[in-house]
Amino acid sequence: MENYYSSGQLLQLGIKQGEPILISFAEETKRGLYFLTNRDIVLISVVRTINCFKSNGKGNEQAGEVIKNALAKEKVQFFVVAEANCALSELGDMTKPDPERLGKLVYDIPGANSILEMPLVVAQVTKFRCGGFTLGLCMNHCMFDGIVAMEFVNSWAETARGLPLSIPLFLGRTIRKSRNPPKVEYPHQELAEIEDRTKALSMLPDRQTKLPFAVDMRAKFDPPLPKGYFGNGIMLAHLIRRAGEIVEKPLSFTVGLI
Repeated sequence: MENYYSSGQLLQLGIKQGEPILISFAEETKRGLYFLTNRDIVLISVVRTINCFKSNGKGNEQAGEVIKNALAKEKVQFFVVAEANCALSELGDMTKPDPERLGKLVYDIPGANSILEMPLVVAQVTKFRCGGFTLGLCMNHCMFDGIVAMEFVNSWAETARGLPLSIPLFLGRTIRKSRNPPKVEYPHQELAEIEDRTKALSMLPDRQTKLPFAVDMRAKFDPPLPKGYFGNGIMLAHLIRRAGEIVEKPLSFTVGLI
């Protein structure tokens, strides 16, 4: 049981989780090693997301069963159904990260000491009293980036409705296999070591600071990645400027540079 404020009133948030279910795949799957690109390997980490679905008048009684049946085709390993003691609207602003409050909507594997002891994808459906529900996902970033994660959820929804996939998944990650031997054609500023890069660290005005950010490279590769590419299609770009310039000018200046 957890306390938090919603619309100025103290609300008791209770989430009752059912027993986790190990999903058996609907079709025989190929066994063996799955190739990971150098970008996939760098991004091995856990990402948690929550998708909210308002009631459309049909209620959520069958939500868990329908989604679970579709999971067997989407090859998600662990599935949990839970119930909340409030309405979706009482959760407040869901756009603000709040692991302590919203973490109850995503299932964590008990006793897992490292990412190697966690499934690649875990799903939790939480049903709310208003008839809506949330789909909480705990995913390994080495499998896909944000764009593919949403394509995955959309494909999952299409499977649950009995529809053909609008974007079939492309699983051939070896098209992004590194050249052998490696060939460096451009300077890689992301490899430069910069000790201090923020005002909080009292950087000197003339010292350079670096801001990394993700860029979708699907259309920028030569050749472009196929539509539905199931993997990480992002690269890290870096903005390098003088610390004094970043501190003295408005935030809109830095945003414009990006």
